[in-house]
Amino acid sequence: MPPKRSKQTKGEQLKAARETKLEKETIAESDAALDNLQSSFRESKAYATQLEQQLADQVQICTDLQNNLDTSHVLINTLRTKILSLKSKNSDIYHQLRMEQPTASGRPQSMAQWHLKFFS
Repeated sequence: MPPKRSKQTKGEQLKAARETKLEKETIAESDAALDNLQSSFRESKAYATQLEQQLADQVQICTDLQNNLDTSHVLINTLRTKILSLKSKNSDIYHQLRMEQPTASGRPQSMAQWHLKFFS
């Protein structure tokens, strides 16, 4: 019976070797999967950083555009006020001239006097 035992021992050794080989392959596959995950994580992190920078750039552009828009609104309102003032002044001058027209036929004013009266 000793040869039988030797066969069993060899069979057990072979089985143990296969299990060890399978375990090593599993560990190698796990290590490869871990390396892939770590690599993917680094790539994702780099991409997230890139997206954050792009977002910061876009926020700055939007902020600049909003500031320009606000400045334009202030300028528009200033110009609108000036236009209304000039329209009012023009209307006042027009009505004053219409009122003076009948009296001007008796005594014409010089252009210098007229200019001083309305633009001073």
